[in-house]
Amino acid sequence: KVGLIMLIAYGQAALADNMTECKPASVVGFASSKSCTVEKMRSNNLRVAYLDKQYVTQNFAAIEKAKALGIQYAFGRTCDRADTAMPECFVAENWKSGWLGMFMWGIFQNYLEIDSSNIIAMTSLNFTGATDPNNASSVYHGSSSFTRCVWEVNLGNIDVCVGDFWETQERRAIADFTTGIAVDKFLLVTLVDRVEASTFVFPTIFEVSTLATIFLPLTWQVWLLHLAMMIFGGVAIVAMEATSPARLAGTPPDAGDD
Repeated sequence: KVGLIMLIAYGQAALADNMTECKPASVVGFASSKSCTVEKMRSNNLRVAYLDKQYVTQNFAAIEKAKALGIQYAFGRTCDRADTAMPECFVAENWKSGWLGMFMWGIFQNYLEIDSSNIIAMTSLNFTGATDPNNASSVYHGSSSFTRCVWEVNLGNIDVCVGDFWETQERRAIADFTTGIAVDKFLLVTLVDRVEASTFVFPTIFEVSTLATIFLPLTWQVWLLHLAMMIFGGVAIVAMEATSPARLAGTPPDAGDD
């Protein structure tokens, strides 16, 4: 997954400068805190949908409120259901917890300089047809709130979706993504076939003959080229050291060093 914020209504901002007038998108270097895009964001209420997820975008105020009411808070459910959502779920300042929530709050407050009163906090409960899956205005009937949020951006119902999105081909075709803030890496690991040995208690999982497999990724011509380059590099280093001014003058290499 990648921590991403999708902006289709306003675009993307970058580094600040000292200009007093906004720069239109046609000007080189427009992606700044003085861009006309950012000025437009400041002059309008910004509708931000938070995808509630533990450690990513957390609302501690809602969690504490649920605890006070004797409700078991469930990430991705409590603030997203009409029967459990509470006013604390829709206060932008309450969503500044979690690594992505904290990061985005810093962007909104310190970089974009958007007042919290101009940020309309939303959850999937605010999505079109969220409480009515058969709503005719709904263009997505799947179960993913993340893909649903992408559609809401596309329809203009939401300006920004904050969550750790997987940047799938389907979602990229619906709305634009910003540059990833964090990226998860996945590795595919397979188990080696075990060959039982009759003379050992433990199963044999390694055979000497398998050592030759380390040469399989490259052809023998490429391996010869690698060997030749190593020999050439070694000879070149020896030649340069042997002909260095310090060595020719008979001065130790480290003479004069502090």
